[in-house]
Amino acid sequence: NFLLWKTQVLAMMESQEIYGFLTGDIPAPPGTLTEGLKEVQNPTYITWKKTDRLLRGWITSTLSESVLGLI
Repeated sequence: NFLLWKTQVLAMMESQEIYGFLTGDIPAPPGTLTEGLKEVQNPTYITWKKTDRLLRGWITSTLSESVLGLI
């Protein structure tokens, strides 16, 4: 049942304060920063990317095989 699934997933996302990843309210920060004359990886981006991967994994793990074939 989609409505039940949606309610459960959204509640979990809100409880972990990552619902904005789904809505776009928490966009990806720049991947690199300029320090002096060189570019370095942005630690905020690395954290964002890890959270995004976790969220994708959580959502994917809740789907049946038949639904996974549709995405």
